[in-house]
Amino acid sequence: MRRYEESQHQLAALQMFYLLVENTPDAIVVTDLQGVLTYANPAFKTLYGHGEASIGMNIPEFFPMSEHAHMGEILQVVQAHGFWQGVLSHLRKDGTLFAGHETTLFIRDSAGNPTAMAAIVHDITAQQQAEHAQVALQEQLIAAQNAMLRELSTPLIPLDRGLVAMPLIGAINDVRAQQIIEALLTGVAENHAQIAIIDITGVPVVDTQVASALIRAAQAVKLLGAHVVLSGIRPEVAQTIVGLGIDMRDIVTRGSLQSGLAYAQQHIYNAHQNANKKGAD
Repeated sequence: MRRYEESQHQLAALQMFYLLVENTPDAIVVTDLQGVLTYANPAFKTLYGHGEASIGMNIPEFFPMSEHAHMGEILQVVQAHGFWQGVLSHLRKDGTLFAGHETTLFIRDSAGNPTAMAAIVHDITAQQQAEHAQVALQEQLIAAQNAMLRELSTPLIPLDRGLVAMPLIGAINDVRAQQIIEALLTGVAENHAQIAIIDITGVPVVDTQVASALIRAAQAVKLLGAHVVLSGIRPEVAQTIVGLGIDMRDIVTRGSLQSGLAYAQQHIYNAHQNANKKGAD
């Protein structure tokens, strides 16, 4: 009677295990030691698309050629450690691929000898798509933040017809210098500006690098037919420029933004007056 009860208990446990394997959403497969399928649960048959024809197929048939080279390496890991886990590209019957997280292991007898191999495959396509979407969203946010920072670091303000101003604050390096030139050129072209005021009141240090950047900006703006007024020239900045021997003859300089604005407005007014006078003549 006791043996009968033990047998019934084992039978119930096997039945429960069978139902578990048959109903799990993950693909489960068992092969002989040569890699020929002897069992595949419904999830496996559906996931790969071969249905009942899965039984008798060889394991390499479920992988693209690019993964075949890894089969020997995986087998070595299983032999050394008892199992292998990782992500592989898997091949469906219709030729499409999906990413699957796989666990491969030996099935051993009571003596510890391997009698078969088993694999559990979890389709992570949806997970990877969500991760890729998250990465893409992060990249979009970073790009938007960088664009906003560029706008803040090179603010261009249309002040009047034919006049724009760029008040700069903080240090100027090579990257920001290039952004200043690009923003100036775009602003001058879009606003049909005759004069662009660059105010450096908020730039703490004006060295050779900064001065060279300002000259490049002025030269670039001049190519569009406009002029640059450099305002915010403090005494120590003027001394630095003179000491560096930098040629500023093509740039009008003023001590404050207010005086730079007054000069620019007067210059534009005079240009309009001269144009009207020529038209009348």
